Amino acid sequence: MSFLADTLYIFGHKKVGLVRLDSGFCQKNVFDYLEQQLNYIVAARFLHPIQRLIDKQQSWIVIDDGIEICSKTYQAESGDKARRIVIVRQKIKKRPNASGKTLNLFPEDELHRNYRYSA
Repeated sequence: MSFLADTLYIFGHKKVGLVRLDSGFCQKNVFDYLEQQLNYIVAARFLHPIQRLIDKQQSWIVIDDGIEICSKTYQAESGDKARRIVIVRQKIKKRPNASGKTLNLFPEDELHRNYRYSA
């Protein structure tokens, strides 16, 4: 947390429009800090609850050939409030260099094996 506060302090009076962070910052105290003052995007950790949320998703919006998104509200068991999570899936056959993760909770699932996910 101090790394983030120190980094923002270095910017001084410059306006920060959006903070993007990797999944190492996906924790309640970081969200609480950011929500006081900044817009943010933090990559989700693909723990089992997130993978189950993705598995239940039925309605995807096609963005481009092989890319689909959906938006859900998610509250972690240890969380004090729900937050919006945007999930992106990319079809590996159409986008072989797609970044993201496979859902290791469902290794035998034919549908999930065909996609890489990020959230």
